[in-house]
Amino acid sequence: MTKPKDLHEELLRKCKKGDESAQFRLYKMYSKSLYNLILRMLGNSMDAEDVLQETFVQAFRKMDQLGSSMALSSWLRRIALNKSLEQLRAKKVQFTELEEIPEMDEDIIYDDISMETIQREIKALPEGSRIVFSLYLLEDYSHSEIAKELGISESTSKSQYRRAKQILKSKLMMHYERG
Repeated sequence: MTKPKDLHEELLRKCKKGDESAQFRLYKMYSKSLYNLILRMLGNSMDAEDVLQETFVQAFRKMDQLGSSMALSSWLRRIALNKSLEQLRAKKVQFTELEEIPEMDEDIIYDDISMETIQREIKALPEGSRIVFSLYLLEDYSHSEIAKELGISESTSKSQYRRAKQILKSKLMMHYERG
C-alpha cells in the first residue's frame, strides 16, 4: 500500500513536470485554506480570488525551486502572503498610529461564540487593524516583521493590533451577552 507521503511526493513530482491534472489536484488540496488566508488579509473576495490565482500561477512557474512536499504547504502560504502584501502596498493602505489604547482584560472565555462569528468579526475590522491582527496573531509575524513588510513603525503595528483586539472584544462581548 502506498503511503500518503509517497502520494504527495508523486503529486509534487508530476506538478513539477507540468502535469495539469496533478496541478489541479494540488489546487483543490490547498485553494480553500489559501483563499481564507488571503481573504483575511485583503478583506475583499474579488481581490482574494485574484491573489489566489496569482499565487498558484507563481507556484506552478517556480515549482522546481521547491525541495520536497514537506515544505509545500508553508511555501504556498508564503507566496500567498507575499502576493497579499503586494496587493496591499499597491492599494496604499493607510496605517495611522493611534493614541495609546488601554490593555484589555482577556480572561473572558467565549465558548458559545461560533468560529463563523469570530471570522466575520475579524473580516469587519478596519483594514489596517485587520491586516496587522492577521499577520501578528494568525500568521505569527513579529511587530518588527510587520513594520518592515508594511512600511510602518513598530509602534503603529502594536497600536493597530491593540485596536483590533479592543474592537473584537467589544463585538464578541455583544454576541456573548446576546447568546
